[in-house]
Amino acid sequence: MPIPVYIERASREFRAEFFDYTRNIPQVPITAHYKLRCETTHKTLIDWTQVTPIVVTQPSPDGEPLLLSVTAIVEIPSAMMGIQDEANRRELKTFAVVANLNLDNEHQDDPFQFYIKNLPSR
Repeated sequence: MPIPVYIERASREFRAEFFDYTRNIPQVPITAHYKLRCETTHKTLIDWTQVTPIVVTQPSPDGEPLLLSVTAIVEIPSAMMGIQDEANRRELKTFAVVANLNLDNEHQDDPFQFYIKNLPSR
């Protein structure tokens, strides 16, 4: 799958869903955090920041809530989506989400990678 390319200084929304992968069902983490890094310049742009996932349920036949989805939605502001070194034509960024940071059951999938394209100055 090719790495997507976004223009610099455009805000971006990222979503992460939380699952118990052994049973393939939604799971509510104790904590959820995200991080944004520039891999090209080796800079952390946003260090681990807590986010509250949205939990969607519906009543089950026995009256107990049935968990349908657990999703964290993170809006990264345009100021964080810029080029760090103007000499670079593009920079590789990573957006990472971790469930249960620093706990025994911490879990993190591979970070989402994308490029930011440096727009020429006017």
